[in-house]
Amino acid sequence: STRIKNDLLTADDKCKYNRLIEINLSELKPHINGPFTPDLAHPVSEVGKRAVEHQWPVDISVGLIGSCTNSSYEDMSRAASLAQQALDKGLKAKCAFTITPGSEQIRATIERDGQADILRRFGGTVLANACGPCIG
Repeated sequence: STRIKNDLLTADDKCKYNRLIEINLSELKPHINGPFTPDLAHPVSEVGKRAVEHQWPVDISVGLIGSCTNSSYEDMSRAASLAQQALDKGLKAKCAFTITPGSEQIRATIERDGQADILRRFGGTVLANACGPCIG
């Protein structure tokens, strides 16, 4: 890890930046986007309280993994890994969920590598790379 820090995670010599942003990764909290729009992000620990405050539905009827603009192969592989762990314990999704790979190439790759099949067996539906889930 020292080599990675020294070789990859350091500023270029004599490089000047307009601003330095430091992020303490141990302080980051998982978030859920929605409902109704990807512009509404909420910490997982607060989403129930906010749903009640705003009179949003409190039952999740459908979930979304991915986005049409930014979901990577790595995102899909992590989701498939979690789904496989649940399947190994005899679990399935409690509600419908859709998967939108970030590109056609990513969709084809998760099909080739078996990740799409795992997500389907867990209860998901793999969609084309498009904006449909976010805009309804």
